Amino acid sequence: MSDTSYRFFIYYGFEKTVIEAQVLTPVRLLEESGLHFKLVFMENFKTWLSYLLGGEEGKRFGRLKEFEFAVLPRIPKNFLWLNSLLVLFVLRGDLRRKKRVVIQARGFQATQIALGLKKIFRKIRVICDVRGVESAEYDYSARLKSKELNFFQKWWLRKLTFYESRSLKEANKNFCVSSSLIGHLKTFIPRSEQDWLHVPCAVKIPNLTSESMLKARESKRDSLGLKDKLVVVYSGAIGPWHLPEKIAEIFAEILKIEPASYFLGITPSIKELASVFGEHQIPPDKFKILEVPFPEISSTLIAGDIGLLLREDNPLNNFSCPTKFGEYLAAGLHIISTQAIFDVREIIEKEKVGTIIGDLNNPAEVGDRLKNAVASTKDWPARAAKSVSAAEKYFSWDHFLLKMKNVYLELSK
Repeated sequence: MSDTSYRFFIYYGFEKTVIEAQVLTPVRLLEESGLHFKLVFMENFKTWLSYLLGGEEGKRFGRLKEFEFAVLPRIPKNFLWLNSLLVLFVLRGDLRRKKRVVIQARGFQATQIALGLKKIFRKIRVICDVRGVESAEYDYSARLKSKELNFFQKWWLRKLTFYESRSLKEANKNFCVSSSLIGHLKTFIPRSEQDWLHVPCAVKIPNLTSESMLKARESKRDSLGLKDKLVVVYSGAIGPWHLPEKIAEIFAEILKIEPASYFLGITPSIKELASVFGEHQIPPDKFKILEVPFPEISSTLIAGDIGLLLREDNPLNNFSCPTKFGEYLAAGLHIISTQAIFDVREIIEKEKVGTIIGDLNNPAEVGDRLKNAVASTKDWPARAAKSVSAAEKYFSWDHFLLKMKNVYLELSK
């Protein structure tokens, strides 16, 4: 029996997590390398109760049958440290048997809960898994409703900022989703180079030759009725920071440049995206929006030519690393993005795998950039090879799994 228990703690559960790509895939791969994980989810009370009673919300957890996992109710703001007590209840068996417990806590609030236990139990080690700046996300979301924050919102924003600072200082190791985020955090949280590990939203690179990839592409395009079309793809959820209005506007402009263009949306937010396209009077025969199971996303993206990744220039986006970026590259797409996401901009400019639009509100610049993007899609084999090569270089799980495993083994000593 192992002397160490490995836990992956997901504070926002299925609600805000790209669960398949960012949790289940790396856990599967790490288990294949010999480490065994138990997952701990925290859900809001309504979702937790639905899970407990076998309701509709709880059915989402059916995909986790291959894993050991626990689902706990989440107490808002960790009131009276009740969330920490709930996690302690899950860990009680390991601690009673005097096992070392290594917890990868996803996000700063999860890390705070784990650090509270680490102070009491010397056997606990904590990895702070930084997927973004939570204070910036909260500030952005709050100001969408009201430009001025109320007293409670200001208090919680200060609290989140404190959590971020404390988590980065006290965790045994920090995993960061982007290299630019590491640079940003190190400016006010001095720690040694060994305390940080860059772990992006990586992808599994398909083991395909250029010839087999071309056959897979043609087959998928035929099945979706996309033969002889220039296919513009958007993959992912639809929220305010995904700029759905701009997605529709960009496609409308591409349609003017290339009338044979077609939009393929891959999203669980079908109604929301379809509504935006309707408002922009894009003909129904020019777009298709589908909800695609995670295992089929890569084989669907391969039908595309251009992938859209648009963001506003703010701290919420500057240091992020959207999963779709690696997925687009692995599918051989040419990416149209804004300059807001620092890592994305750097890779696109360095590897020549996409088009950067500086100002989405400048019609002349947008038109010029889109013409170049459309022209760059003509030679599919060359373009796809360049994108897949960049995916292998920057986002292949093969580059990060061994480094992650070494951290777990080091903390288990």
